Amino acid sequence: MDAQSHWQALDALFHAARERPPDARAAFLTQACPEDPALRAEVEAMLEADAPERALAIERLVSDPPAASAADPIVGMRLGPWKVVDVLGHGGMGTVYLAERADGQYRQKVALKLVPGAAAGPQSSRFAVELEALARLTHPNIAHLIDAGTTPEGSPYLVMEFVDGQPITAACDARQLPVAERLRLFRVVCEATQHAHQALVVHRDLKPTNIFVSRSGEVKLLDFGIAKLLEPEGRAVEATESAWRALTPAYAAPEQLQGQPVTTATDVYVLGAVLFELLTGLRPAGATSDSSHQAPPTAPSAAVARLAASRQEGSGERARATAGARDTTPARLARELSGDIDRVVQKAMDPEPGRRYGSAGQLADEIGRLIEGRPVLARPASAAYRTRRFLQRHRWGTAATALLVLSVAAFGVLAVRQAIAVAEERNRARQQSQRAERVSRLLGDLFSLAGAAPAGGDAASPRAFLDTGAERIATELAGDPATQAQLFAIVGRVYGNLALHTRGTEVLERALSLQRQSQPEGSLAQAETLKQLGDLLILRSDFQAAERRLREALSLQRTLSAPVDALARTLVALGRTLGFQNRNADARPLLVEAVDTWRRMPEAPAADLMAAVYELGMVYHRSGDLALGERYLREAVEVGRAIRDPSPAKVEALMGLARLRHRFQRDAPGAEPIYREALELARSLYDGDHQDVATCLGELARDVRDQGRLDDAEALARQSLQMFTRLYGATHRETAISTQTLASIEQERGYTAQAVATQRAALASAVGALGEGNPIALGARRALAGLLEAAGRMDEALTLRTEELRIARAAFGEGDVYTAIALSGLGDHWMLAHRPAEAVGSYRSALAVRTALHPAGHQRITDARAALDRALAAAGPLSAEGPERK
Repeated sequence: MDAQSHWQALDALFHAARERPPDARAAFLTQACPEDPALRAEVEAMLEADAPERALAIERLVSDPPAASAADPIVGMRLGPWKVVDVLGHGGMGTVYLAERADGQYRQKVALKLVPGAAAGPQSSRFAVELEALARLTHPNIAHLIDAGTTPEGSPYLVMEFVDGQPITAACDARQLPVAERLRLFRVVCEATQHAHQALVVHRDLKPTNIFVSRSGEVKLLDFGIAKLLEPEGRAVEATESAWRALTPAYAAPEQLQGQPVTTATDVYVLGAVLFELLTGLRPAGATSDSSHQAPPTAPSAAVARLAASRQEGSGERARATAGARDTTPARLARELSGDIDRVVQKAMDPEPGRRYGSAGQLADEIGRLIEGRPVLARPASAAYRTRRFLQRHRWGTAATALLVLSVAAFGVLAVRQAIAVAEERNRARQQSQRAERVSRLLGDLFSLAGAAPAGGDAASPRAFLDTGAERIATELAGDPATQAQLFAIVGRVYGNLALHTRGTEVLERALSLQRQSQPEGSLAQAETLKQLGDLLILRSDFQAAERRLREALSLQRTLSAPVDALARTLVALGRTLGFQNRNADARPLLVEAVDTWRRMPEAPAADLMAAVYELGMVYHRSGDLALGERYLREAVEVGRAIRDPSPAKVEALMGLARLRHRFQRDAPGAEPIYREALELARSLYDGDHQDVATCLGELARDVRDQGRLDDAEALARQSLQMFTRLYGATHRETAISTQTLASIEQERGYTAQAVATQRAALASAVGALGEGNPIALGARRALAGLLEAAGRMDEALTLRTEELRIARAAFGEGDVYTAIALSGLGDHWMLAHRPAEAVGSYRSALAVRTALHPAGHQRITDARAALDRALAAAGPLSAEGPERK
């Protein structure tokens, strides 16, 4: 039997067996191939690989690669800067491993693909083709090539972007995405495939397990390992027409199975096969047992209907589960797929390559027509069809038009009176439109200035313009509270963008009052204004007021079924506010809900997901769960890497990565270039003073301080402090933090008296802005006590330590972490004062709080017990008595 006949027989038996229940397949194969055990073994292997739990291993070769040994020697090996960690799967060209960066430059997970065999032979030329193909592909939805090399034995390997996600079919089912959302994801797949075709690369194996959806909802095409270059001189012909062929029979185009030349039309067929399964939950090849695949493919709607009507055991349950994963019923799913969707899938999977879509780009455009309800090219463009599609797209508009025509006909006798009423209404509308247009033009100018002008003290001209605009809205639109409210909300946001938070809060409060007058029952517009107010109040460090406004917004959004993205943003803002108040237990469920919401969205903005995950990580970290906190912080950093365009979100992502390096990995030198990149980007985005620029300066100052470069650190800290003071004044959370940073640098430089004065200013700023019970104010008091102790002013320091403990107990309770910190600080003071007996009491109380707060073996408990041991040793044996000693 030649290769083509072998494939045809194998293909026919495989599909015929797949259509039978699993317990009936053995009997069928016994009857179908009694004298060819080798053929039966291949079919059984394909059936096994076709099972859902074997999704990563469904690639088949005529000549199978050697089986991997139980203990893979590659795992643990160092290849260039990469260390191989684990096996991800086996494919047509070799084995794919999980690897990590191991040279200390930075941390990154990658997929490392190892091609077995020596450098000579047929696979090495295929590897060279693959390497060149991958180097051409720079699309955000195609996993990109990071590195390449050879093992010490001479086997080549590729290092690819690692995608943490699921195959597109599994991801859509897990999220229960309806047909329309699946089409939107699939259009991205087609657009990425078109990019590859334009780079003269054909994938040839675009099965679902080579199309992943990441945890953030981003589509990624994987594994161009069997790609064929479309060079005019056929430079890669020998490699691509070798004796072995890598493909997946269930998705392969007819020309692939028959050994014919492979073109971009092959990928179009495979895309159609993937779309078939994405919509129906069924493999398309099961629609026909024709071994040559020359029969037209079954329509998706017919496949769903046939499954629902089947009397085989379990078919009905499977049909309901399939439809349920698409948020519908079997009957509705079949109806939704019938018509245009059927025709698009069948055209893409036409057995004749010339009758398919001409490119993946054309298929993407066709999917866009399906999504938008426009006529598709796969259907004859009759006048009736185009009219029907127009009416379906504009059903409400056409219904309203028809109603208007009927009304005019029915009430013709009132035509003159209606004409007069219409004219009067038109005049009123024109007057309102003219008023709104005048203010809208003014606001357009304001937005232009807000985007270009510096903030803070140099922003007098934009502020004056905003003030003028607000006055004109108040006077010229006095009789139109709804329009006033809408425009005041816009002006309030612009004030906030210029860091004029107090004025922005006042204007937003005015907008909210007007909104409540016109819609006392509440509205989503009110919820959005409340959310904006909450954001500005956070920036003003008025966390209790921010909490009230954000809870009002959240309540309205839940009552009025707000869009999930708006709800998630409010949840994050409220969680952040509670975190600033150290109410981590209250913040955690809100942030968990927000993270889950963004993860369920197939195209969630990376910036929003990053913000939610980052805040959740900080909550866990502040709660003492350092391991879980760092896990979420690392995830936030990875999500932030997906943000490519210069934006505030990109600044935040870079700062998150730098903080992770600096604070949690204790790698200040490694964090510095990332901080500087964030600072440069922030300065390119904002001309003049801005909170992001000041924050970058402060973080960079602390990093450089920790490296011992105190001159540079002081210069950066002063720039940050001056900018925050211009932005927010002397009494503000950010001003207090930057003042404290400067005090710590002055202390390290030996300027003790100056550091004490600066730290007193930091404490006054924190208490004035946040109240004495705020964690930042407690930290400022603690830092001042430490400075005074270093200066030998022990009585003043003891007063501050005692006040800190009293305030912490009053604000958070006896068993809180901040009470434990204050107790430990007081113990440290007694040790410095050479009074270890008093230190024992403080340390014992701190240990009791830590033991109640943290799980056994926690590092904080270990540290507290070590401090107590030191005090006991210094105090002598009598102090070791007592039930607290463990």
